Amino acid sequence: NTKILCTALASRLVMGRRLATAQWLALMLLTAGVVLGQWRGREGADLTPSLGAVLMLINSCLSALGGVCTERLLKAKQSSQLSIFATNLHLAAHTILWNGGCLFAEAVSAGERLPTLSAPGLVDAIAVVNEALNGILISLLMRRIDAIAKNYAFSVSVFVTAGLAALVLNHRPPWNFFAGALVTLVS
Repeated sequence: NTKILCTALASRLVMGRRLATAQWLALMLLTAGVVLGQWRGREGADLTPSLGAVLMLINSCLSALGGVCTERLLKAKQSSQLSIFATNLHLAAHTILWNGGCLFAEAVSAGERLPTLSAPGLVDAIAVVNEALNGILISLLMRRIDAIAKNYAFSVSVFVTAGLAALVLNHRPPWNFFAGALVTLVS
């Protein structure tokens, strides 16, 4: 939930984007709507340990910074000359190299054999294709909109998906889900 506001701050720091007071209020309303929609009442009343809360805040800030940096890369002159597939391949190559290097270093430092790769099962393959298509769609959107608008789209999609699941699966969300969706819509 803090990622929404962290993204606005990262947009200011990295891209120099200034938001009007009304936009900041809208972002606070969006954050409140998401919090309200996810609130679990007394069942989730256990307090999060301080270290866990700090780590989640750091995670939100790093994720927001990554989103804004990705937006900056996608909107750069060099990227605009590449197809969206070439840009995604370029971005994914860094991820694959970094993660592969970490796996290799971890296996070597633990004195273990290197992990072997195997063909994914049907469900895994569907998940990978879904994530790849999602990445391409997000990249297309990020060339035209900013990371803040992407957070709005994602927040709205969560409520739409949950609403459709409620209709299809006959699940009745609690009142706060509808209140959160309304606050998100108002934002």
